Amino acid sequence: MSARSQDKRNTILSHSEELFANFGLHGVSIRDIADAAGVPPALVLYHFSTKDNLYQEVFESRARDLNTSREKALRSLAEGPGQPEIEEVLHALARPWFRVRKVRGGVSYARLIAREVSDPDEASRGIIAKTMDPIAKRFFQALIRAMPDADPSDVHWAGHYFIAALMMMMANTGRIQRLSGKYCRAGRSSEQQIVNFFATALRGAAAKKRGKAAREGASRRNHSERRIAADETV
Repeated sequence: MSARSQDKRNTILSHSEELFANFGLHGVSIRDIADAAGVPPALVLYHFSTKDNLYQEVFESRARDLNTSREKALRSLAEGPGQPEIEEVLHALARPWFRVRKVRGGVSYARLIAREVSDPDEASRGIIAKTMDPIAKRFFQALIRAMPDADPSDVHWAGHYFIAALMMMMANTGRIQRLSGKYCRAGRSSEQQIVNFFATALRGAAAKKRGKAAREGASRRNHSERRIAADETV
C-alpha cells in the first residue's frame, strides 16, 4: 500500500472512530463516514469492504498498542518476585488508558468502547471478547495473585467495577461536572484517584473474608472447648 493510500485509510479510521463514538454503529452510514473523511464512499468500501469490517478495525487498530502496553506491565508483575501490590496491578491496567486519553481520538475511543460494552448486540459481534477480554482475564488473574486471602468472586466483581469506572472516566462525558457543580471538572480525574479508591475497596473485601474466617475459627474452637468441658463433667 502506498503512503498516500495509507494516509487515506488512516483518515477514514480516524473519522469513523469519532462518528461511531458519538452515534453508534447503526447511527452512521458509509456516506456519513465518506463525507467526514473527504473521500468517495467507494474508497471506504475499497479499504474495508463493509461497515461492520470498518467498525471492527476501528477497535483493533488502537487496541493493538493499548494491549501491548498493558500486557507488558502485567507480564512484568507476573515474572517479578513475590506477590504484586494491589496498586501495581491497578496501575498496570489504568496507566495505558490515561496515556491514550492524551492523544488525539483517545477520548472518542474510550467512549466507543463504553458504548459497545453496553450494546445488547455486543456479544454477537464479539469485538470486546476479541480485543478486550483476554487482557481483562490476565488483569483478574494478577489481582487474585495480589490478594490470595480474598474471595475470588469479590475480586472479580471489584475488578469489573474498576474497569467500568475507568471507562466512564476515559469517556469524559462531563456528567461529574454537572452533578458536582464547582467541585469537579470533567477530564481532571487522575489515575491515582481511581487506583487509591479501588485498592481500598479491594483490601476491604480481603479483610471481610479474613474476618469471617477468624470468626468461624473462633466459633469452632469455642464449640470444641465446650464439648471437652462437657465430656470432663460427665
